[in-house]
Amino acid sequence: GQCRCKGLVFELKGEPSAVLACHCSGCRHSTSADYSHIIVYNQDNVTFTASDTKKTHNSTPAASRFFCGDCGCPVGTLIPPTLFVRSGLLTDDDARKFKDFQFHIFYDTHVVDIKDGKPKFQ
Repeated sequence: GQCRCKGLVFELKGEPSAVLACHCSGCRHSTSADYSHIIVYNQDNVTFTASDTKKTHNSTPAASRFFCGDCGCPVGTLIPPTLFVRSGLLTDDDARKFKDFQFHIFYDTHVVDIKDGKPKFQ
């Protein structure tokens, strides 16, 4: 995957532990979207091959959001050892592999009601 300007480029190894929709206010504010389509990996399975422009913001004491300092693209959130990666940064073929999320998180703060039959967690 990569940010828009390719200042941040990463590789994902293996299968994710989950694919989900996050409705937290942090995701909504950092992406300007109603929710974020997230692919969850152990941080050891994500390798940055280009990261000269990587910037971080500690959004909570436990969570660090990272983004490209040049194009501003939000890339993901690290809550060690878990890395939550935005699926929109993947190549089209890779993103299609993870198009169906398994569940919703932080649904108690949702702004759009989604009737998909998937589990919804607070």
